[in-house]
Amino acid sequence: MASILKVDKIRVTGSDSDSISFDGSGNITFNKTVTGDNSSLVKVASSSSSSGVSNVTFDNVVVNTYDDYLLMGSVVGTEGANFSVDIYYRANDGSSDYDVSTGSNGLAHYQGQMVNRAASNSYLGAVLNGSNAYLRLPVSGDVYGGGIFSFKVHFHNLFAGVLTGTTNVSAGNRRNGSYEWSAQTTNASDYHGGVGWFRADNPNNNLTTGTRPIHGLKINSGNNNFVKHNIALYGYEK
Repeated sequence: MASILKVDKIRVTGSDSDSISFDGSGNITFNKTVTGDNSSLVKVASSSSSSGVSNVTFDNVVVNTYDDYLLMGSVVGTEGANFSVDIYYRANDGSSDYDVSTGSNGLAHYQGQMVNRAASNSYLGAVLNGSNAYLRLPVSGDVYGGGIFSFKVHFHNLFAGVLTGTTNVSAGNRRNGSYEWSAQTTNASDYHGGVGWFRADNPNNNLTTGTRPIHGLKINSGNNNFVKHNIALYGYEK
């Protein structure tokens, strides 16, 4: 004879909050960290809105638990205001959170991408050679105002970076990754899409464990607001 266990919540003895809860439809909410579930991707932050915002900031969500992070989302820009999606790294100087800037204690962001469009099979290349402290999508040009921009970015070693050897350039703390995107970036009815790579160099190796590691990301509109957005950040266990 089968047995049925009927519960509304599960709480560990001595705890003042529920570990697992159930709603009236049987949907399950895990209120604590889940381990041993054989899932590589864990959502650590998300934001969705149909109200205008200039940026979406995820603070204190990047930790050393995960090797890599995956940022995925879609945004719609303000009508008539062409825009880019600029992704800033966030750190804390001991008293306040801030957007990491350029300089020896900041980041030099190198970036390259290949793009084509539905109306042509020719590829276009674009690069940035360390002048930014942030990831710019797309590298060159803008997304048409009122259009949707969808993207996926894979960050390697986002929290602490990796201290590399000299090779043929100076040693330093580095983070790298890759990305893809699709959007209308031309005054025609067809769409563009692109893939690319990036590397963020921290010359003084101060944005790392024990000093001020990267703890978050800010997804910023390069012009005016995102009138709609749906963005999530996932920690990825290798």
